[in-house]
Amino acid sequence: IVLAMNDYPPPFQYQAGLIARYGANGALDTGFGINGYRSLEVQEPGDIYAGQLALDALDRVVLSAAQSPSVGATTYDALTIRLDANGDPDASYGGDGNGDRLFPGDISTASEAARRVLVHGQCDVVVVGSRYDPVSGTNAAWIARWCGS
Repeated sequence: IVLAMNDYPPPFQYQAGLIARYGANGALDTGFGINGYRSLEVQEPGDIYAGQLALDALDRVVLSAAQSPSVGATTYDALTIRLDANGDPDASYGGDGNGDRLFPGDISTASEAARRVLVHGQCDVVVVGSRYDPVSGTNAAWIARWCGS
């Protein structure tokens, strides 16, 4: 059992995504992250909003998310993050090992979020998201698919 949630780690200045992994017996999996938990703090001092997660064939966690450029910002950018089976960021995934931004456009005006994620096998990742542009008042849905390590 793997759960994604949002957390306000001390000193409570920003929001982080939090992944918890449990074994078949219902106890936290102490081989994952720190005592069964992995906090996701990709870009401090911004906030991370955890979305949906999926597991791939190698037991890696893929999380859809949104990330703001600063604490309390009203805009955010879509992001996916992949963790190894032990909870460490998968260094082979994305440009910096922590995630891929999908819509790297003008974060100052539009907000993008990766809402749902599906993993097929070891490499196919499909992400569905949304984009809101407050300047034009338009909403749009998007879908992205890629295959790679």
